[in-house]
Amino acid sequence: MSNTIDAKRETTIKTRYVAGSQQLLRADRETVSEVSPAIADDIARVVAAAIGDCGVLVLSDYAKGVLTPPSITAMIAAAHRAGKPILVDPKGHDYTRYRGATLLTPNRRELAEAVHAPVGDDAQIAAACRKLIKLCGTEAVLCTRGADGMTLVTAKGKVHQIGRAHV
Repeated sequence: MSNTIDAKRETTIKTRYVAGSQQLLRADRETVSEVSPAIADDIARVVAAAIGDCGVLVLSDYAKGVLTPPSITAMIAAAHRAGKPILVDPKGHDYTRYRGATLLTPNRRELAEAVHAPVGDDAQIAAACRKLIKLCGTEAVLCTRGADGMTLVTAKGKVHQIGRAHV
């Protein structure tokens, strides 16, 4: 990465309030806005330079502004050129910014918001995953469902229920 510094962006400070060994509260002081285009370009360049030495590209989007749409597109393209799979933990409402990723891993609520569809049962979750696959041109969607485990749906139509808790 270059020595570019975004003077408008402070380092995140996380303050934990603890009683004994129990964390009661965490308060974060952070900047939640897109990084400057120069910094986004730097991030994408670093990823492109390093991706050949990696097994996979993982984009964990916390919606803090570090992953910008142009940098996401550039990083996914670099991973494709290097023949590397791309796993994305998405945020936001527009998942088309992750077009071309190998796997998207939204939770149930995020999936519902992304495709504007109900996700109350297995069939609805599978249908929503299929819709997201088509929308984003991804190979698969893994919907995390808390105590109900996970649902993996592939572009080839396979549906797998994983780790469903039995009560």
